[in-house]
Amino acid sequence: MKTRTLLQQKIKDADLQTAIPYTIDKLVDYSSEPVAATAVLKTITGRVTAMAFNSGVGFEERTISFDTFIQVIDGTLSVIIAKETILSLNTGEGIVLPAHRPHAIKPGGKFKIIMTILKGGYE
Repeated sequence: MKTRTLLQQKIKDADLQTAIPYTIDKLVDYSSEPVAATAVLKTITGRVTAMAFNSGVGFEERTISFDTFIQVIDGTLSVIIAKETILSLNTGEGIVLPAHRPHAIKPGGKFKIIMTILKGGYE
């Protein structure tokens, strides 16, 4: 049985309708919790999640089995890849985090992201 992290247990489903426009930064709001997350789209081949992080909260170093696209929709953050590459991202910017390489996300205050994970058939 797979165990779910506390964050995974708190991800709410957006229940978005297809073919209707949405304001991206309104898909998730900052809350009293350290991180708020809304699943925008979930399939067996991937997931799109909108996330809002309170000031001082990010992702500690972790490694994911799939390429992951992160787009900043509010605020700023730093991404550290393989303990060596440090990139600063601002609203409107994004990055592909490579599969099987450790990465961390450090806050520059409150920030919101859209995280897209696409599961490849080669994993």
